[in-house]
Amino acid sequence: MRRDALERLRRLALHRPDCTFYVAVPLRGLFRRARQWEAVRVVEGTLTFSSGEVIDVDQVRRFAVVYPNGEIVECELGNLGLPPGTSSLVLPDEVAPRRIDAETLAAGQRRVAVSFTPSLIRPDDRSYYTTTLRNDTAAPVRIESFAPADVFQDGARLVAVVANSRYRADQFAAWYAAPGATIAGGASVRDVSNWGQPPVAWVYDVVLESGERFTTGGVVCS
Repeated sequence: MRRDALERLRRLALHRPDCTFYVAVPLRGLFRRARQWEAVRVVEGTLTFSSGEVIDVDQVRRFAVVYPNGEIVECELGNLGLPPGTSSLVLPDEVAPRRIDAETLAAGQRRVAVSFTPSLIRPDDRSYYTTTLRNDTAAPVRIESFAPADVFQDGARLVAVVANSRYRADQFAAWYAAPGATIAGGASVRDVSNWGQPPVAWVYDVVLESGERFTTGGVVCS
């Protein structure tokens, strides 16, 4: 397996311990068939099977890392199928195109800030990034839905974004390690392996405890 894939496995073990890690390794020698998928615990570069057997990450030939909702985060499957009970990333629901002006996003950012930094999993790939949402209010907020969006600019000035798809709250909860899709007052959550070719915006529909709704978001620049 490629060295960069092993490095992604290590980084996910460090930054997403809430995920489930599956591996399939050779039984004996290089020419034996790989065993079936087994869930393992990952601790400081070693993998521990339920039997207590411990191997080093460098011995892994195939792996799958799975969000708590069963969607695949990263994988090197070879000729193996997905681990039982898991699925590829579920695509967003298509919705009617929705235009969101820059002022709306700016107002939302004053309550729930959205920022982008290099990906903790693929730091050298500009199409991957870490997305952080910080709740700057005193009360919990819930993310009802979220989506990537096309960016429209007038020179350097952001005019609006247009979203025509929508990911669900349960996906936000899994990808951002945010149980119930909720962010406590003053707290932050992040997706360490968000993806989308810049320039792209990410918009989030937020619900307050009072029932008030607003939209926040930010733009990933190229």
